Amino acid sequence: MLPTMVQNYHKESLAKFPLPSCPNKENYVTTMEYDKAMKEYCDDWAAMQVSHKHWIRQEQVEDAHRSANVARVQAEADRLQHEATEQTRKQAWVESPGDEPTRSCGHCMAKGKSLVFNLRVIFG
Repeated sequence: MLPTMVQNYHKESLAKFPLPSCPNKENYVTTMEYDKAMKEYCDDWAAMQVSHKHWIRQEQVEDAHRSANVARVQAEADRLQHEATEQTRKQAWVESPGDEPTRSCGHCMAKGKSLVFNLRVIFG
């Protein structure tokens, strides 16, 4: 399975959606201008926070989908590998009654499984 990467979504969202700068009171002549700038700042800051949270949730959902797809593909590959291994193990060939059985056949015979010579090995 592919390793998963832990994301620092908060840091990445700040880079993608930078927060607005807070107004400096010394840069304004009147208190009314400063208050208006502060209100705009607060509104912009709140909107950016919503954008950050939305983007983080979206990234987490996409990561979950990617992880699920990787797990599904890996499970299918494991299943096919297991089936191929089992099929290979079950299809040992013996040429004639005098031939030495293969290791898997000898193992199966020790477990009480039956062999039919000159044919495929048949497990009972």
